[in-house]
Amino acid sequence: MSVEIAAACERVFTTTSWDVEVADAWDGDGRLTPRQAAALIYILGWWHDIDLQEWLERPDEPLHQVGPFRLLDQRAMMLVDGNRTFAALARERCAAVASELQAGTLPFDRPGCFFDEVLMAVALPEAQELLLDQPDLFETLPERTSELSGDDDCDIADDDWDVVSDGFDDAASWGDWEVPRSWNPPHPLLRHLLNERPPFQWFDPPTPATTGAHRSVIDN
Repeated sequence: MSVEIAAACERVFTTTSWDVEVADAWDGDGRLTPRQAAALIYILGWWHDIDLQEWLERPDEPLHQVGPFRLLDQRAMMLVDGNRTFAALARERCAAVASELQAGTLPFDRPGCFFDEVLMAVALPEAQELLLDQPDLFETLPERTSELSGDDDCDIADDDWDVVSDGFDDAASWGDWEVPRSWNPPHPLLRHLLNERPPFQWFDPPTPATTGAHRSVIDN
């Protein structure tokens, strides 16, 4: 995680009281720890306030090199690269999902567009890296260690990111929420996903045909 991101996070964290709200919302939750939630909010906030905002003001670099899009398979971005409307919609969703996380709600908790869950897929590794590299940013939030994770109210520890990802996968309304991520090797279902649900449809509101547990293009 870059020094610039860490510095921006620290400025937000030390000048607001939202850490108290995050702690209250996630302390005792078995899906996400307060520090994990805060790390995800930081990443989403960085994309909203810095990456996408700066690109919309000065599109001096390809959109596929800007967060969160740099973390997607570039075959997806080929269809929308340079599209200001797509970037603006993504920025709106970063803010909306971050605000919900702050209040204790995940995108998987309510019907929502496909892109909201894709955001979680690409934000998870970034949040994990931030929490690992900059633990001092989170020192005012409750810590969950492996010794505490066996408690009834502490099912996971701050470093249990695989558990978080598995839980998100179980809760996802869109069964292919992780497919657009950049994988090595590339995800075998991406081409089919792009044919059935191209990026310009990722912000569409859900319909009865697209919602439901683990709805995926492979169901078609």
